[in-house]
Amino acid sequence: MNTRLVYILLGVMTFISSCHEETKIPVPTNKQPIAKQLYTCSMHPEIIRDAPGICPICGMDLVPIVSNGDTISSDTLSFLIKPADKQVVLKIAVISPEEKTIKPEFTYEGFVNFIPQESSTLASKVTGRIEKIYVTYNYQQVSKGQKLMEIYNPELLTEQSNLLFLSKEDTANNQMIAAARNKLKLLGLSQADLNLLETNKKPSRLIPVYSAYNGFVTEPSRQNSGATGMAPSGTSASSQLTIKEGSYVQKGQTVFSIINSNKLWALINIPMNDLSFIKKGNKVRIKPESNSDNEFEAEINYIEPVLDNTKKTGTARVIFDNTKFKLSIGSQLTAVVFADSITGLWLPQSAVINLGKQRIVLLKSGIGFKVKVISTSNNYKGLIKVISGISAGDQVAINAQFVMDSESFIKEEHQ
Repeated sequence: MNTRLVYILLGVMTFISSCHEETKIPVPTNKQPIAKQLYTCSMHPEIIRDAPGICPICGMDLVPIVSNGDTISSDTLSFLIKPADKQVVLKIAVISPEEKTIKPEFTYEGFVNFIPQESSTLASKVTGRIEKIYVTYNYQQVSKGQKLMEIYNPELLTEQSNLLFLSKEDTANNQMIAAARNKLKLLGLSQADLNLLETNKKPSRLIPVYSAYNGFVTEPSRQNSGATGMAPSGTSASSQLTIKEGSYVQKGQTVFSIINSNKLWALINIPMNDLSFIKKGNKVRIKPESNSDNEFEAEINYIEPVLDNTKKTGTARVIFDNTKFKLSIGSQLTAVVFADSITGLWLPQSAVINLGKQRIVLLKSGIGFKVKVISTSNNYKGLIKVISGISAGDQVAINAQFVMDSESFIKEEHQ
């Protein structure tokens, strides 16, 4: 009995002793879980895996994601899974806009043409018959003051006789004599013809017609047949004028045109994208194809405000003196245009994505890139001028189109 009591007491004492032992609390350590290496596709950065493999889109091997030499781990996963239209992540080359001055030079093709304002149409001042014509074919060379034809008109004899009678019988009637002289000038007589008439006292039955320019003659129908106003291609020097000796002409009828070949212009075709560079007064070096050694310099006199819808080009006019160069109408030429210098921020065109109404770049932001809308103006030899949106200290992706997935819907982030 006593032995049994002893065992009970020993059990109670053991239980009480265990209740008084201190509870042990785990001591926290400074060791953090090891960041897990992530892998992505160089062409499709939205593909992220926690182990090596291949891209399910293009089949390329996945590569480790790194930033500034450090492996990007799962603690940055929240950044990596941002939509492609908000953030683009790749380890790619970047560039900053460069402040510099560019002196653009452009080489264009063109051709030589006559100046309509420097040419004239020869119209008959009287109704009559062509007694003699001294030009017989289209594009025949003529000189200023050269007699082109003579027209018979009965009224001419009457008016000449009237002037001679007044000059002999009524010398004091200056008013009538002056009126008679003006009437003959209106019929086509020059001052030299009037002086000869009053000296020789012999009236002429023919009205002479003279050229007002150095150049060549052509019929108006041929002159207007070409779209550019040039002589039609394939027209030979032997093509005869339709008007001949014995033909009758009416008062005011255009007989042919005199094209001035001493003063011409070069018409230069300028692509639509370059028109913003070209201005009136820009220097031009002209190199004719017919004689490449016969180069000369001039300047742009006028830029036509109408574009050629077929070629999508504009036209610049360069007037030059042809007395030295003797270029033919329709001659092809090469023109080097020296545009005004342009100072500003410039980026490679590969760094700018054209969205139609907007231009964007991928602006460096932390370990990635974000879409930034910019304003641009001139394009020149692979460079584009930046007006606003970024500054000289910003960094953008050099090849933005490569970084941005072609199937992604690009949307700028409003700030």
